[in-house]
Amino acid sequence: MKKLFLASFSLILVFSIYSCRKENVNPILFVSPAELEIDVTSGQVVTFKVEASSDNNQLSRLVITSKRNNAFTTTVFDSLVSGKTLKFNYEMLVQNSTGPYSLLLTFRVIDNDGNTTE
Repeated sequence: MKKLFLASFSLILVFSIYSCRKENVNPILFVSPAELEIDVTSGQVVTFKVEASSDNNQLSRLVITSKRNNAFTTTVFDSLVSGKTLKFNYEMLVQNSTGPYSLLLTFRVIDNDGNTTE
């Protein structure tokens, strides 16, 4: 009877420790303006408001990349961050151009466990 109780207790302990394990939950990321296309003119400054949060882990990094006219990707901002929340304003100066072009900006936040949200 004592062995059965000890075995049952050990099994319950293992299950309770396993069930307390952290889930891998990606951070939450909001960027404003959120429109897919924005009409701007050369020399204009566009401000993007970035807010990120994580319930489980500390945020560790914010990366912003740009890609003009489907060319190569360039990292325009890469910073270490700390805390479970982040509020940041990214100001971008619109480049001079003789004709219209497309620019794809990607905002990515990473937490301490490597979970990523774009």
